[in-house]
Amino acid sequence: MRYKELLLMLGVLAPFALSACGSSKASATVAARVNDYPIAIRALTPPRSPAAPTTAAPARLEQLINLQLLVQEARRLKLERDPAVTARITSATQAILARAYIDLAAARSAAPDTHDIEAYYHDHPEAFARRRLYLLRELTVHLPADRFAQLRRHCVHARDLRSLTSWLRAQHIAFEQTERARASDQLPRAVMPAFLRLRRGDIGVARTPEGAWVLQVIDWMSAPVSLQTARPLIERYLALRLRSAVETAEIQRLRDGAHIQYLGRYAHAGTALSMVHSTRTVTSHE
Repeated sequence: MRYKELLLMLGVLAPFALSACGSSKASATVAARVNDYPIAIRALTPPRSPAAPTTAAPARLEQLINLQLLVQEARRLKLERDPAVTARITSATQAILARAYIDLAAARSAAPDTHDIEAYYHDHPEAFARRRLYLLRELTVHLPADRFAQLRRHCVHARDLRSLTSWLRAQHIAFEQTERARASDQLPRAVMPAFLRLRRGDIGVARTPEGAWVLQVIDWMSAPVSLQTARPLIERYLALRLRSAVETAEIQRLRDGAHIQYLGRYAHAGTALSMVHSTRTVTSHE
């Protein structure tokens, strides 16, 4: 074959070779196309997951295809220009950015180590080493705060919940009665020390925003949790607690360095609002 003919053949085949190469490269990174919109293979893996796409990937791909079809139709109707939609997009973007910043700030702090986990385990025996399972009769009582002391006195002298419910009905105080099993670590932390001193048959009462929570211990059994079993749960809890502390500190630091001006009808409420800002968060913890 002569030299010119060889060059001519290479020139004819080159586009096919490049096309095949490009297609191979695309197929290695793209899982599907929806009206020419590519869905990347990496989108099949959940965010922050180091694992490669699993057997759940086909189902995830179908979800993304359905999502993309809906998005394309929304864009065809120019829904992104709707003021209500624009406001929601802006709000979602701000929330994502705020979470990303807190993630970054929390990553700079030392993660809970073995010492922190073991210390938490030993400091909370009621949730782990001395954990119990209780069978309880409970009353959720709706009454004004100024009648709580009166209810507590009746609880002290009541032999069982039956006599107490009779008194509540006579006083026209609304309540709901249930019977359920609870673990000691599921109890409100504020009442846990007093609750653990209750014996079978004893009645306890605690104040709630709606009125009161009354319970009678029917029975209980020991259900300890080992350090090995509790370790991942404690680690996750401490990490979430650290993230919450970092978020509170960062918000305080940023507010201290910012110029915040309350306007209009909020001008007089500005001082009160600034005092309670630290009790509110801008990100959601999953």
